[in-house]
Amino acid sequence: MKSLHRLALLTSVVALAALSPAISQTVSDESVPEAALDIPAAGTLFKPNNPNVRRATAVVNGEIITGTEVDQRLALIVTANDGKLPPEEIERFRAQILSNLIDETLQIQEAAANEVEVTQDEVDRYFTQVAQQNFKRNPVDTEKYLQSIGSSSDSLKRQIRAEITWSRLLGRKVTPFVNISSDEVIAIQQRIDATKGTTEYRLGEIYLSSTPETQEQVLANAKKILEQIQQGGSFVAYARQFSEASTAPVGGDLGWVRPEQLPPALANAASQMQTNEIVAVPAPGGISLLLLIDKRQV
Repeated sequence: MKSLHRLALLTSVVALAALSPAISQTVSDESVPEAALDIPAAGTLFKPNNPNVRRATAVVNGEIITGTEVDQRLALIVTANDGKLPPEEIERFRAQILSNLIDETLQIQEAAANEVEVTQDEVDRYFTQVAQQNFKRNPVDTEKYLQSIGSSSDSLKRQIRAEITWSRLLGRKVTPFVNISSDEVIAIQQRIDATKGTTEYRLGEIYLSSTPETQEQVLANAKKILEQIQQGGSFVAYARQFSEASTAPVGGDLGWVRPEQLPPALANAASQMQTNEIVAVPAPGGISLLLLIDKRQV
């Protein structure tokens, strides 16, 4: 879905110098006049990066995404992986984070254009849920923790706001066309009654969409993510940045689900998995990395 709405909404994303080298005109050596350059003997030509300076990385329909925002998201991921990410994986995360920030900006802009509003109180309540679920802290302690690792609560709340607004916008456009018959209600009640004594699974999912043209590339990407997680990487961190499912802001947590609530391939995989096991499963329109967090009897 992210890739679809991104194509539909992206009207003017301008990558700046932080992403690509500057393009300059070239001339022959003979045409350049000699000049005496007054460079101090102990001068500094390039100053080190100042973390307090917000550098523009991209502009999305006039709204700036800064390098600081990318760094704050990256700091959270590196910490979640105990600082053990290899350099090439860090760069892959950096590119994905920027892509996510562009998507989030487009989501918020489109929602605003359709007069979809999300209050700060709603964002704060969701943040409290994430703080307790993923960080095992209250909101105040979570904010302090995020600051201590070079991230920020504002960065996480921005991701939360984008997800809420986009879900609300889709709900507004889709819900009016949904009709539920009495037969469907009865069928659901019967399925609920039939689940007594069966097994429920608490699952985590990282969903990567693909087309026939991109299937090979997406599969290779899924294998890289799977390898990193199996080597100790954080499932939650990878889910937040790479998953294209609506559960990305909460680290891919699907909550407690029954097999009949899942696509057949995922239900079959879950029934055969051991706790804390993660597997790659073909899913409708892509591939899912499925983590079995826990299971219980209904």
